[in-house]
Amino acid sequence: MELDDNIQVLKVRKPYKNSPFLKRVMGHIYYELKMAILIKKFSKEIDIYYFTELLLPIFMTWILRKKNIFILGGSGFKGYLINNPFMGKIFAWIAKFRRYVMYSLVDNIIVYSSRQLKFEGIEKFKNKAVVWHYVYLDLNVFRKSGDLKERGEVIGYVGSISKIKGVMKLIEAIPMILSARSTIRFLFVGDGPDLGCIRSRVMELGCSEYIEFTGWIPNRNIPQQLNRMKLLVCPSETEGIPKTILEAMACGTPVLATPVGGIPDIIKDGETGFIMEDNSPECIAENIIEILEYPELERIVKNARELIEKEYTYKAKIAGYRYLLDKVIKYKNRNRGVDNELYKKINTKKD
Repeated sequence: MELDDNIQVLKVRKPYKNSPFLKRVMGHIYYELKMAILIKKFSKEIDIYYFTELLLPIFMTWILRKKNIFILGGSGFKGYLINNPFMGKIFAWIAKFRRYVMYSLVDNIIVYSSRQLKFEGIEKFKNKAVVWHYVYLDLNVFRKSGDLKERGEVIGYVGSISKIKGVMKLIEAIPMILSARSTIRFLFVGDGPDLGCIRSRVMELGCSEYIEFTGWIPNRNIPQQLNRMKLLVCPSETEGIPKTILEAMACGTPVLATPVGGIPDIIKDGETGFIMEDNSPECIAENIIEILEYPELERIVKNARELIEKEYTYKAKIAGYRYLLDKVIKYKNRNRGVDNELYKKINTKKD
């Protein structure tokens, strides 16, 4: 999508993810400082700021008395504990404290689901919270290229290859799945910190011939991969609302996911997709086998696509941002609860 003359993009390089820990920390501090300096430089030209996890830039807008809105993504707290149980407790505490400071400095907090109020420490700031999901899809790119029944029995995963995403548990489920249906194949799209140990585990299980790892691929090539799949599995331990499941729904690929984060707001079991009770290998295997034999997959695909067309188009999100600019920033200093009707208003408001 081309930018018009009213849009200016300023690029600030992010710190490298694969660098040593201390270098990443210093790089992130430098990144935030540079963003804060840019905010000060353009302060006379900008009235409202949207942020994600950027403490120093948020602090700068607070000093300048600018309207600021914090868009809250998924929780990383559980990820710290899973990847490093001991040091993870320290990092999780720091992350929670950091978010508490940001919540205090912003005028509004956009949350993707009312469920976030219970586990993200927002309850004290619920008068600032607004339920809305800002992601949109280009449906000319993300679309079905063939009937689901014409696809092979390919079970797919798209995203970070990491333990917190439940990828290892999906790998552990593969032998059980193959013992029931040896015609099934598995496609893993993405890269991540645990790719090496997951590949090693595949070799130990002796099922490498049934699995394809694509590595990282550009987003423009994701639709092609999704259209190869009979089912996309999202076995995450924690999530926000992963864009991957929206992309799969747009491409006519059924989704099986864990009921974490805002996923249950989108995936209604047996209606727009499938929800599994937990992400244990046994549960994953049982659900995959049942879904491949489900007689109404085409109805699920149709419902899912209709939901995406209604709520996740560029036009719908532009209307949503217009509503936020017009209404949400007026919430400042008002003792009001979460606007649970906003999500409906956003998606019914006309351009």
